[in-house]
Amino acid sequence: MARFYASIEGNRGTATRMGSAASGISAHPRGWDLGVEVRGYPEGEHDAFSVWISGGSHGATTDFLIAEVVETDTRGVRRLVLRAADGGFNTYYLQRDRTLTSKEEGGTVY
Repeated sequence: MARFYASIEGNRGTATRMGSAASGISAHPRGWDLGVEVRGYPEGEHDAFSVWISGGSHGATTDFLIAEVVETDTRGVRRLVLRAADGGFNTYYLQRDRTLTSKEEGGTVY
C-alpha cells in the first residue's frame, strides 16, 4: 500500500506516482533557471514535506530549503516551518479557519 501519492499535469496530460515509507516521494517542476522540489517522507508515524528552490534545468544554483510542513502529533496538528531571509526558521501552526499563528492554541489547530 502506498503511503504517498503525487500527480503532475503537463502537455501530455496527467501522470501519477506512488511512494512507500521507504522510498518517500518527490516532485521537481522546473523551468530553465528556476524550479521547486517538494519531497515527502515519513517522520516517525507522521508525514512530512520539505520544499526546496532549485536552479532549474540548468542547475545554476544549489538547492535551498525554504519550508517544511510536518504533522506533529496524532491530533493532526500541522506545523509549518519557514526559512526567514536571515537564514533562521520561523514556526507557524495552521488553524482550523486556515489562518497561520505563531503558536499552537490548544486543540484548535487543524
